[in-house]
Amino acid sequence: MRTPAWLRHAAVLLALLPACATLAADAMKPAKRGARYYSLEERAIREMARRTSLKEDEVRGYVPDKCFGSLGARVCASYLFIKADLVTLDTFDRLYRQMRTDAARARLARMQATWAELRDQTCMYEHGGGESYSYCRETFAKARTWQLRKYMTCVDFGCPAFAQDGQADGGGRDEAP
Repeated sequence: MRTPAWLRHAAVLLALLPACATLAADAMKPAKRGARYYSLEERAIREMARRTSLKEDEVRGYVPDKCFGSLGARVCASYLFIKADLVTLDTFDRLYRQMRTDAARARLARMQATWAELRDQTCMYEHGGGESYSYCRETFAKARTWQLRKYMTCVDFGCPAFAQDGQADGGGRDEAP
């Protein structure tokens, strides 16, 4: 008997709960940019203004208090995705710096680019566009952050090959695939 789709989705969401708590803790940490520190919220506002036609003050006008109406809902959904995406990118950067070989870094970068394409294509297929597309991408980003954090701490047998290369000798796996 095949498991219903709603049950599979519920299982994924339940698996994400620990990651959400960790993401909330990360949201409180400021990120250093040059000589200044910006909170995750401020970075998300700046990034949203960079990616869209909205100005920073316009984004601030919607987030987080005015997430109603068609435009408000779209702005807030995009903001939440960008915020989760920034945490994912920060985690990826830390993992990337942890890798010891160029081959391991190259495999990790290819894997991340492939994952981003999968995320975007899956969400477009399942949701089309609008707020639900952004919320889908946010969910994927939170799950990816959790997965990358697991890679960062992986030291046992069964770790991905790129993580083993980054953690130890790698057993001759430094050749490009």
